[in-house]
Amino acid sequence: MAGLGGAATLGAVKRALTATLSKAGISEATLEARMLMGAACGYESAQLIAHSQDVIDPQAFEALQRFEARRLSGEPISAILGYRDFWKDRFIVTDDVLTPRPETEGIIDAAVHLYSDQQSPCDARVPTRILDLGTGSGAVLLSLLREFPKAQGLGIDISEAALSVARRNSKALDLPAIFQSGSWLSGLTQSFDLIVSNPPYISTQALQGLETEVIQHDPHIALHGGDDGLDPYRAILAGISARDKVVLMSGGWLIFETGFDQAQSVAQMMTEAGLKAVHIYTDLSGIERIICGQKADEYRFPSN
Repeated sequence: MAGLGGAATLGAVKRALTATLSKAGISEATLEARMLMGAACGYESAQLIAHSQDVIDPQAFEALQRFEARRLSGEPISAILGYRDFWKDRFIVTDDVLTPRPETEGIIDAAVHLYSDQQSPCDARVPTRILDLGTGSGAVLLSLLREFPKAQGLGIDISEAALSVARRNSKALDLPAIFQSGSWLSGLTQSFDLIVSNPPYISTQALQGLETEVIQHDPHIALHGGDDGLDPYRAILAGISARDKVVLMSGGWLIFETGFDQAQSVAQMMTEAGLKAVHIYTDLSGIERIICGQKADEYRFPSN
C-alpha cells in the first residue's frame, strides 16, 4: 500500500493491498486483501463494497498496515486473523495447531457419503461414536458432529496446547465433545463406529522443502510423519487390527487423509490390516487424498 495515506478510500486501499499481495506471489491476493480489510475495518465483504468510496478510518489503516507487514513476512493469514473458516463453521486457530486446509473437508464429505448409503451391511444411517486421532483444532471432529448431531465425539492429541484450542472451539460452536491427551490408539478401551485422522504425513526429506510460512508457523509435531511419512498410519492400523481389543466396531469406517503421493501405499496398508471396501477419493485438484475402509466381512461400496 505504498504511497497511500490515511485519506484514501476503502476501494483504493483494497486495490493497492491486492496488488501488493499479488506481487509478493500470494495466489489468493484478492480474497486475502478482502479478509484483512474486513478484520481491520470491522466490515463484512458486502459492507466493504457498499462503503468502497468512504475514506478509511486512520486507526483501521494503521491496523491494516500491520497486517500487511505480517503477511508479507510469510505469516499465514489464519495466524494474523486468529481463525480459519472450515466446512460450515469458523474455527479458532493458533500456532499450536495445524491450520485446517480445504482438502481436509474431504473427510467430512466422505463420511456424509458413506453414512447416507442405503446398502450399509450394519444398516447404520449415522455414526454414534466418532473418534478423531490427532484432532488439533478439533475442526474435523466438530464438523462431523455438525453433520451427525446425535453422535458422541472424542478427539485425541498428544499436544495439550492443541487440545486447549479444540476445547475453545467446542465451546464457541456449542458442539460438545471430549478432548483428551494421548498417542493414537494407545490406552483406549472404547469402541467407535467412525474413526478419522489427518495425521502428520510429511516425510523427513519433504519437510526440508516446505514453504516458509508452513515451517515457521505450523507445529512440526503436526507435520512430520517419520522417514517416509507413514509412521502414524502404521501405528493407527496396528491398533485397529490388534486382536486384544475392538476399537473399530464391525461395520464401522476408518477415514484417512494422506499426502499427495501416499494414497496407494496407505490403501494397501489398510487392506493388509483387514479392512474391506477400501476406496480412494480425489480432491478438487484431482489428487488422491482421502481413503476409507470398513471393518466388515463383505460390503458393496456405494456407486452414487
